[in-house]
Amino acid sequence: MPLQERWIADNLDQLDARVFLPLGACLDFYTGNIYRGPRWMTDRGLEWLSRLFTEPQRLWNRYLVGNTVFLVRILVARLRSN
Repeated sequence: MPLQERWIADNLDQLDARVFLPLGACLDFYTGNIYRGPRWMTDRGLEWLSRLFTEPQRLWNRYLVGNTVFLVRILVARLRSN
């Protein structure tokens, strides 16, 4: 996650550590605190859809708006390169 990596970079000089593990939600998934969705969805790259249904108020902007903006930027870049 870029926020974790940015925080580490910004605070590196103030921390007495040699190794950083920006795991994001990995620990929550491993401990079962966050439901990832059914195996058939996670195996097919649809975990985001399952998480959107389980946490819509928190994730709608990230997945619906953010992904749409990303796809539009890709489309515009491709159209400009032709």
